[in-house]
Amino acid sequence: MAQTFTDFELIIVDDGSTDGSHELCEEFAKQDSRVRLITQPNRGLSAARNIGLLNSNGEYINFIDTDDRVDANYLQVLYDQLINNDADISMINYWLEKPDGTCLTYLSPQDIGVEVLGPFEAAERQYRWNLNTNIFVVAWGKLIRRSILIGEQFPIGRDHEDEAVIHRLFLKSRKVVLINKGYYYYRQHASSIMSNVTDERLMDFISAIEVKYADLSVAGCDLTNFWEHYLPVIADKLRLLDMKGEMGQGSWRARQLIEIFNQSRGKGNEN
Repeated sequence: MAQTFTDFELIIVDDGSTDGSHELCEEFAKQDSRVRLITQPNRGLSAARNIGLLNSNGEYINFIDTDDRVDANYLQVLYDQLINNDADISMINYWLEKPDGTCLTYLSPQDIGVEVLGPFEAAERQYRWNLNTNIFVVAWGKLIRRSILIGEQFPIGRDHEDEAVIHRLFLKSRKVVLINKGYYYYRQHASSIMSNVTDERLMDFISAIEVKYADLSVAGCDLTNFWEHYLPVIADKLRLLDMKGEMGQGSWRARQLIEIFNQSRGKGNEN
């Protein structure tokens, strides 16, 4: 709540919490009129974002995920850059906060700065950028003009929901401002990568990527390196599932995509 930019409402969505956080949020709401608490049975991250958006009043929307934290001037930087550049989306970079409290960034001093991007360039950076493409995929770390969120919803009951939505917001925008400096702290949990990979989640990821490919293709984006970027990610997830001995629809679709890509690349090399 200690933001240098103070003209905001904070909507907290209690998505069926059982750890006592509901009582803490009730206290916040009592102490600060800017805070509204919405309670719903556990339906997942997408449903929480959708209900928060539905109940919001502001002209601009920002998402902060559970357990993450932000700098005190986080909102001010996002707002100032969006207004000064007459953009529809402003976005910042982030620090990775590890379970032991140490914070890491992949940015070097020469990377820090501000860029104004067109809609295609912003969407294409999800798979074509020399730095970490993740910031262009996630919903958090962005200030989004409400009007471009109209008609969009995060898919309920699926993982990798950001992969299916954020590129559409870029394509609907006039300008996107990237503040390439860390103002957001993404907290990495101690649970292992292997335990987080399941066949169902792999299928969700592939489905989101295929929707994105179709959307970008229709829009006329440059899809060079699209599959070169995403297939190694799919292959890594498949490798972890093979180690666990878990198979299903996701594993089958992953192998099919990898085979199709390898065959097409082989034909290209023959020519």
